[in-house]
Amino acid sequence: MNVKSVMNVFSIVFLVAFVSLSTHVSAGETGDDTQGQVTLTGTVNDAVQFVTESGEVYEINDSEKAFELIDQQGKKMSVVCTITGEDDEKSINVISFEVLDE
Repeated sequence: MNVKSVMNVFSIVFLVAFVSLSTHVSAGETGDDTQGQVTLTGTVNDAVQFVTESGEVYEINDSEKAFELIDQQGKKMSVVCTITGEDDEKSINVISFEVLDE
């Protein structure tokens, strides 16, 4: 391969990476806040974790909404959130919640 061919390949790779990154960043700025959101139903336990009706346990990531959720400890709630992590290390980012019983 000559130098000109290497430069052409490098230019194409750089352009593809730049366009891909630009598309990803601009998509994140569109205000589409529903991407990746799920709704879970369950309660906050004594260890300050969210436990779903099916027994899945999630750590609760710190935020103002999370602190409001924790104040409702022991009550059945519907939580709109995003989930991060995998397997035994899952946590939720609380977006909103509704107390289902008092």
